[in-house]
Amino acid sequence: MAQKLTDEAVIYVAAMGENVTNAASNNGQTLTTDTNGTAAQKGNKVNLNKANLSDLQSISGIGQKRAQDILDYREANGKFNSVDDLKNISGVGAKTLEKLKEYVTVD
Repeated sequence: MAQKLTDEAVIYVAAMGENVTNAASNNGQTLTTDTNGTAAQKGNKVNLNKANLSDLQSISGIGQKRAQDILDYREANGKFNSVDDLKNISGVGAKTLEKLKEYVTVD
């Protein structure tokens, strides 16, 4: 759930895997963070047709370049019809595609 920030609020972004529930307290408000992993790691698949750069980078095995390649492909070719369309992106072969299938979806 999103929290509205105020001036001089402090936001703590925990490292992946760091076990923190109450990250900071500011002006009487407790800001909490969920550090149980990214959406993709929690079993929530990332939708290739709606994901932004950050969403894609949250997927294990996708760095900034590959995430940008996915966005560029979507921009040039329109919506992904299936996860298998990822194989049309340079550098995504059969092995990589199989690994990514558990983290991504299309609708």
